[in-house]
Amino acid sequence: IQLDVKIDGLSDEIVSETLARAKKARLEVLEKMLSIIPQAREDVSKYAPKIKTVKIDPEKIGEVIGSGGKTIRNISATTGATVDVAEDGTVSISSISEEAVEKAANWVDLITRELHKGEVFEGIVKRIVSFGAFVEIVPGKEGLVHVSEMSTEYVRDPHDVLKIGQTVKVNVKEMDEHGRINLSMLFGERPERTREEGPARPPREERPRDDRREFQRRDDRAGSRRESGSRGGSRPFRRDSRRGGRAPFDSLRPDTRERR
Repeated sequence: IQLDVKIDGLSDEIVSETLARAKKARLEVLEKMLSIIPQAREDVSKYAPKIKTVKIDPEKIGEVIGSGGKTIRNISATTGATVDVAEDGTVSISSISEEAVEKAANWVDLITRELHKGEVFEGIVKRIVSFGAFVEIVPGKEGLVHVSEMSTEYVRDPHDVLKIGQTVKVNVKEMDEHGRINLSMLFGERPERTREEGPARPPREERPRDDRREFQRRDDRAGSRRESGSRGGSRPFRRDSRRGGRAPFDSLRPDTRERR
């Protein structure tokens, strides 16, 4: 009944009968619906867009966006989800695929959450240097695997163990005060390494104490002779060791020449 149309011909009996018939029809429709769908669907249609909202620390917005938007574009390109970040730290993720939404949400969580010692990741080797390798554990976040943390055996060159683009399993060893991440490829006990070296040096020979004292006395006598033969001092002239005679007259001190 359209109540805003004021028709004088509608009596109370007509209105009452109309409402009763409408109720009966409505109940029949609901009964048919319940026979087909006894309860509400847990999931929406696979063609309906899915939206998820994640709240992050506003100070970490830059980590999600990345340099020039590199990280957020990588998330969207890899998962197929659309990611939008608001200034208050609200991250809106949408996609037709629920799997894509969850994958992007987990990605954002990995980037922004605090890492803990012992956590395990599968990362990709991005750079190899002389002292280790840098492994990307989540997009835009790398950690260093020192050469001593690559194997239980001695590793001379990181290139002997890893190559760029290789996927490796690592665990978080520690994080310093600057936020740098140290990773390890070792799990469990760490056996003592043995460095590959040449033949071992023979044990150091112990000199008898008397020989040490004799060596010290000889060294003292040699030092005394060196001091007595030095050119300094108050001697008026010196011997010419090459000719066996006295030094030339011109080399004498002035006061000595006058006395002579």
